[in-house]
Amino acid sequence: MDSRLVEKIRSLPDHPGCYIFRGASGEALYVGKAKSLKDRVRSYTQAAGQTAKIAQMVSEAADVEIILTRSEVEALILENNLVKKDQPRYNTDLRDDKNFPYLKVTSVDPFPRVALVRRAGSDGNRYFGPYLPASNAHRTLKMVQQYFKVATCHERLDGSRPRPCLYYQLDQCLGPCAGLAGAEEYSRAVRDVELFLEGRSPALLASLTGKMDEASEARAYEKAAHYRDLIRTIRDSMERQHIASVGLEDQDFFHFHREGAQAMVQLFVMRGGLVQSRREFSFEGIEDDDAAFMAQVLERYYGRGGDVPAEVCAGTMPAGAAAPDSMAACAVPPG
Repeated sequence: MDSRLVEKIRSLPDHPGCYIFRGASGEALYVGKAKSLKDRVRSYTQAAGQTAKIAQMVSEAADVEIILTRSEVEALILENNLVKKDQPRYNTDLRDDKNFPYLKVTSVDPFPRVALVRRAGSDGNRYFGPYLPASNAHRTLKMVQQYFKVATCHERLDGSRPRPCLYYQLDQCLGPCAGLAGAEEYSRAVRDVELFLEGRSPALLASLTGKMDEASEARAYEKAAHYRDLIRTIRDSMERQHIASVGLEDQDFFHFHREGAQAMVQLFVMRGGLVQSRREFSFEGIEDDDAAFMAQVLERYYGRGGDVPAEVCAGTMPAGAAAPDSMAACAVPPG
């Protein structure tokens, strides 16, 4: 391994993220994730304990690129995306078609159901995830059944079934298959499920409190007790996750660090909800303020006929006059 690469590895941060070993022509040789990039990547500089495959990869490596994440779980998700996109020849474990599970709410149906799927699609439905480990998805699906009673089965939900299925008998479904759930009641349950999956605890608690009060006023005390218990469960155990709704967005994320007249800009390209690439740009002799500088960066990048996504996010809002008309700029916190 080249001495300059070894020195670069020694300066990596003690932070979770993904690392990408690249060959002399810039191709991805190997993608990995780490709880500590500093410790994990540094281990590749030590020959002891390396397999023949890893030793060969290290001998071909000319550079290493890192992408910081907020947690090891996020690094694992990103690793999965990058391996599937780049297909590095030294990665074998993640090359198949398996993906981390999602929960799908069939929003296009009159009576939506919740299902566990392995791939998010651009089909008008809502997807939440991915869930790591997969057992979290199964556990969440059971909570949907137990607390919200939205259908998770494969029955036709058109009210044509003469008798409700077993889930209704177990008090884990409102019974739309047998016409036992009104459209308004069922829609409210589906909305609560979406709030739950989004991790929007305050809005969900407000909705459930309203339902509890309505049931109490109607003297439906068993139903009121159900909502009371659910409110307690959510208050005690629900934490907002960095696993959010999957919109399969096309977005570009710009961020830069500036020191005087010099700046480094990083661009993350997301297509279909997945990080497709990261690019870096260096600038010298900058005289404009940050807003004007960012406007020039965007104008130069997209003015060459590049792919302009539906949304472009920048740590510093650009001067609007220079922004492309088809770009919806939004601010993201620096970091």
